[in-house]
Amino acid sequence: MDKLTRGGHKIGIDDIDLNADHKVSLYEAHIYTLRTATSSDLSRSTSEIYLEKWEPWYLRWMSYVSPGNDIYAEISREVAMKNSLLKEGRNIEVRQLQGKRRQFQHEMDELEKRKKKGRGSVKKIQEKIQEELFLLWPALKNAYTVNYLDFIKNDLQDAVSYITRHSDYKKLKELQDLKESIHDEMLTLKRQMAQLDKILRLRKISRVKSFFQKHASDREKEEYQQLLQCEKQAL
Repeated sequence: MDKLTRGGHKIGIDDIDLNADHKVSLYEAHIYTLRTATSSDLSRSTSEIYLEKWEPWYLRWMSYVSPGNDIYAEISREVAMKNSLLKEGRNIEVRQLQGKRRQFQHEMDELEKRKKKGRGSVKKIQEKIQEELFLLWPALKNAYTVNYLDFIKNDLQDAVSYITRHSDYKKLKELQDLKESIHDEMLTLKRQMAQLDKILRLRKISRVKSFFQKHASDREKEEYQQLLQCEKQAL
């Protein structure tokens, strides 16, 4: 049976089923998410976190070391190419990705400043209109009272009309529309930053996994395999 994205689009099981057993495991669903997701969240599996916690401190300073030849390295390249961060036949430039992320963060900080400034302007206009409404309809000050219920029943439409005809209403609406626009820009930036973080993290996981296979103890390898087996259970 086909699965659906949160947008209602069908996902064929063949797109997810890596081992062609006509079932979808937690692991396969996670791998599919790594390949295709463009959300602001960064998907993580328990086995990946296990590798990250195992990682020796000195390996963190070896980002220049190429990742292993596994599915994580493969997906990191796919995501980089999908986001026009890598050309066919070229290697991923970590410094370039880190620089791009700093650029996105700077843009995010600027948007946050604009959002904060706009929020202050909106609040100022809202408080002004509110005070005028309180003068015209004092019952508004005391919600859940008989007078307030009478206002809702008899004067609500007049109050709404007063607000929409107010001289500051147009400005208020413009500021609120701008706030929504900034929110959308910030969400787009968060998603772009998540893609960069995903590429860098997948490269790291691949590198750590390669190192793990060579230097981990038998017990650690067994624990890791147990986690993988758990993740490979069908949904």
